Amino acid sequence: MNDQKCHVALYSASPAWEGATELLVQTPGAAAPTEVPESVRHVSARCVAFRSPHAGDESRFLLEEWTTEFDDGTSSRDYVWVRGQYVLVVPIWNREVVFIRQYKKAAERTLLVLPWGGIEPGESPLHAGRRELEEETGYSFRTAEVHGPFYDLPDKSTGGHWVVVARNAYRKAEPSPDDGERIYGTELIPVGQLWRHHIPVLMHVGALRLAGL
Repeated sequence: MNDQKCHVALYSASPAWEGATELLVQTPGAAAPTEVPESVRHVSARCVAFRSPHAGDESRFLLEEWTTEFDDGTSSRDYVWVRGQYVLVVPIWNREVVFIRQYKKAAERTLLVLPWGGIEPGESPLHAGRRELEEETGYSFRTAEVHGPFYDLPDKSTGGHWVVVARNAYRKAEPSPDDGERIYGTELIPVGQLWRHHIPVLMHVGALRLAGL
């Protein structure tokens, strides 16, 4: 560990939409809180040393030690991954859902997953979803429903996901994944056969259910 002080942003505002053409869906229970609850008196944090063999991971996966003090005099100390927002896309083309086969390092295997990726600074979930979908599959969309944000691990990570449901996806070009992404092809699964397949990532199952599939 080191004793470097870290700036802690307890809650971040939702991205500005700036006239985008998506249908924004208000999902019950999904809105991020805008202020600290009255029972929490103070939160302090310090950086925890973290090194990665992959350049840039130190900025994308910032580990901090958080001490939370409550009004009743108790406190808790936790290690929290300070992460950004991600987008998960449910692309539907001609009553088929567009998946990819991608190698996931922590799982140590190739999995059937939906297209997803990080939201860049100043980017809306809609635009991030379109960019990631085009890069990973070659498909795109014109309009979509945007759900979120949803927390991944609210006790251990500040990161969260938005879900973009594109019901009018279409093939635009060849995929062009980023360097280091191990994608082994695109797979289209008919909606009626969707749950005959093993979909091993829980948040992807939730996104499909959110889309009504």
